[in-house]
Amino acid sequence: MNKNPIKVDSIPQQLTEYIIPLQHAQTMIYVTLKVKLLDTGWLFASAHTIFLELDNRYPKKTPEPEDLKLARAADLEGQRLNIRSHISRFRDGSDDDKPSRVEYKLIIEAGDQLLDQFVETSGDKNPTDFNTFIKFILQ
Repeated sequence: MNKNPIKVDSIPQQLTEYIIPLQHAQTMIYVTLKVKLLDTGWLFASAHTIFLELDNRYPKKTPEPEDLKLARAADLEGQRLNIRSHISRFRDGSDDDKPSRVEYKLIIEAGDQLLDQFVETSGDKNPTDFNTFIKFILQ
């Protein structure tokens, strides 16, 4: 079982190994990010950078990538994926000055099969950052 690699408002100091089952060796791997505000009266702006080794896989930065194609699982063996997401919240009717909490999801799929879904929730620090640094292992 893979552990949640997402860090909130801190940079990962080491790689988290992410194991892809060998049965998916010839299957395309996809990544989706989802951002949701948990409190009403707020809007958000986000920017995302996604690097597979030194290759910028998401140069447009916004909106959240959905079904972003990485590579076949066999080709990901030993590769590092670095995801940085920056979320700023803006009041839009809230009576409270405390920014909405942010729910952030990282979804990894092999073809149309869900491999993992990781979730982290921010505090009220504004802006907030979600950072992931993983190394793919095929086994």
